[in-house]
Amino acid sequence: YLACWLDGQDRARLVEGSRVVELGAGSGISGIFALKRWRGIKEYSFTDCHGKVLHNLGHNVERNCVGWSVTTEEPLEMVSEDSGTVARVMELNWEEFDEDTKLEADIILGADIVFDPRLLPSLVKTLAILIRRGAGCEAFLVCCVRNEETWQMFLGLLGQTGLSVNTSLLEGDSTTPVCMVQVSKL
Repeated sequence: YLACWLDGQDRARLVEGSRVVELGAGSGISGIFALKRWRGIKEYSFTDCHGKVLHNLGHNVERNCVGWSVTTEEPLEMVSEDSGTVARVMELNWEEFDEDTKLEADIILGADIVFDPRLLPSLVKTLAILIRRGAGCEAFLVCCVRNEETWQMFLGLLGQTGLSVNTSLLEGDSTTPVCMVQVSKL
């Protein structure tokens, strides 16, 4: 769903010249799609927190970013020879993320990252710090609502941040509701 949403006509304007951070990037399919579809992205940071996931993610980014040069092996950082876009794969543990963590974003993306109630306070804290840190920073999260209690907990925690939160139902063929959550400064 996130890759489909990124394919929308007005998304080029959204990501043009932006530093994009994807939370819980997993296999990297949405970010790889974004890098191939929109050439004007300034930086794209694929983040996750599990070693094997990061290893596979790095492999997928390297295999799919043909014509890019590796500037750093560990953590992986690549640059596009065509556009100058920088792509990086990096560890980001929401439970350890704080004001001192060096990471900047203009756009935050996430897909299917609202599933473990124990991680929701850390996820919301990470979102709030990144959004408050960046002028005009916005988050766009595609969420499959598998558990209504977990979903309501997430929305409640977001509501306590003092940030603007908008949700909309996405069209598609999923048997569970899929929502877009947009979070920004008020």
